[in-house]
Amino acid sequence: MSILRGELLPVQGDMVQLLVAEPIDVEASRPGDDAAIGIDGRPAGHECGHPLMLAIALPPTDARVGSVTLCETMNDAAQVHLWIDTEHRGRGFAQAALALTVELARRSEVRRLTAQADAENETARSILHDTGFVLSEPDDGGAATQYVREVAPITLLPKDTQRLRLRLFEHEDTADCLRLTNHPDVIRYSFGEPWSETDAARNVSEQMVKTGIGDGCTGLTVVIEHAGTNIGQIQLWSGSRQPRVAEISWTIDPAYGRRGFATEAVNAVLDLAFGHYGIHRVTAQMDARNEASEHLARRVGMTREALLRDEWWFNDEWTSTLVYAILSTDTRLRAAARR
Repeated sequence: MSILRGELLPVQGDMVQLLVAEPIDVEASRPGDDAAIGIDGRPAGHECGHPLMLAIALPPTDARVGSVTLCETMNDAAQVHLWIDTEHRGRGFAQAALALTVELARRSEVRRLTAQADAENETARSILHDTGFVLSEPDDGGAATQYVREVAPITLLPKDTQRLRLRLFEHEDTADCLRLTNHPDVIRYSFGEPWSETDAARNVSEQMVKTGIGDGCTGLTVVIEHAGTNIGQIQLWSGSRQPRVAEISWTIDPAYGRRGFATEAVNAVLDLAFGHYGIHRVTAQMDARNEASEHLARRVGMTREALLRDEWWFNDEWTSTLVYAILSTDTRLRAAARR
């Protein structure tokens, strides 16, 4: 039985998505010698134990640009074989696909990934290095170089609070995501236009691989559950230039408002930001007309820092943005907010 969770597919990143490979994708991943320049120096799709074959595609058209094969090597390890079609190389797709593969492995509880690159393939070696792979053995000048990447496990989630559970997204959350984002009060301040089921499904595929901050991942998205019902979501993300500065956003089902659920959930995520991820500053931006969101920011101890007047053209009108922030050193504000 495979440890690789194919039911997590599809997953999506900023540039590419990983889909379950169809027969035509498998055939396409077996090119002639002139195109066989995968990370391991050969096309994906060769035989291996419990292989999970993936197609690398471009959203939103699903146009195929390459393939990934994950082969189990032991109970918690897998080998990666990646191939990008010649006409799509040099555009960052390989690195984006490999980063998504790492997150898929993390959610499958795979703890180690291995790969190999041809000794003369500097591009493949660079891609592996930039995605956290390191040499697993000295480079002895042979035809191929072995690489390994340890994958940090997800240990913080699910997280239970007094009345809630915070967990990662699953594809089964698509219907709830669609219901929530199409609520009139949510559309007014957050999304602008109603989403289709396809929009919601793609969004869930993207949120599913936001598993934390660190080890190559720059964002966390959690579902807020109350009594088994999805009542909202919270996102926390950091930038590459200032990794200890993060931004937080929240979307809560208005039907569950005025009961303290949002405050309880946001406080729990802030605890993770400051206590586990080592974040120093967390900001939140919101439509200045969204009084409920502003009140929530204040309840969790955030301080209003700016009003950006008419800085965003949204829903056919100029809107202003409020900026709130809280620091890891604002211990008094956080303690007061919990009273």
